[in-house]
Amino acid sequence: MPAAAATATSRTNMTAEGGAYALILFCSQEGPVQIGKLGILQPRRGFYVYVGSAVGPGGVRARVAHHQKLSPRPHWHIDYLRPHTCLDRIWYSHDRLCREHQWARVISGLRGASIPIAGFGSSDCRCKTHLFFFTRRPSFNEFRQRARGSVRAGKATPVHVFHNPTRRRSGQVKSQRSKGKWQM
Repeated sequence: MPAAAATATSRTNMTAEGGAYALILFCSQEGPVQIGKLGILQPRRGFYVYVGSAVGPGGVRARVAHHQKLSPRPHWHIDYLRPHTCLDRIWYSHDRLCREHQWARVISGLRGASIPIAGFGSSDCRCKTHLFFFTRRPSFNEFRQRARGSVRAGKATPVHVFHNPTRRRSGQVKSQRSKGKWQM
């Protein structure tokens, strides 16, 4: 396992198990971004939250590692947006149940949420989108509380947060885009 992955795993308990995740991305630039065949997104200064799931080999840890880097050949919608953003935080859980769609519903109801482009990350489901925009960083505590409250059957799984150590307290972001990955 690469050193960066080992560090992330030991600090966050992020494992190769499947689960759900939300990437909290900060965007400081504006201008059109072509999102594959989906269309053009007009990014605004603020925070984007992308919700996904990872059930294949490597689970949450592998999927998050993919999103930390910039993809030379974009595969998912988020791969087109990542070069225009900086990874701020990751919310994640390990669970056998697919909570991606539940999380998308919960995030859509958070204070300040809006849909920047319909169909983003949701071409394989009935969700309106898996990408949400906020002018201010969304509240992890509000999300966690609402996510727990939305579980109808069974036990809610713990949701964890991992902060990007390159974010400054002032809210400014040290650019990691030129390196193509999030330093952990």
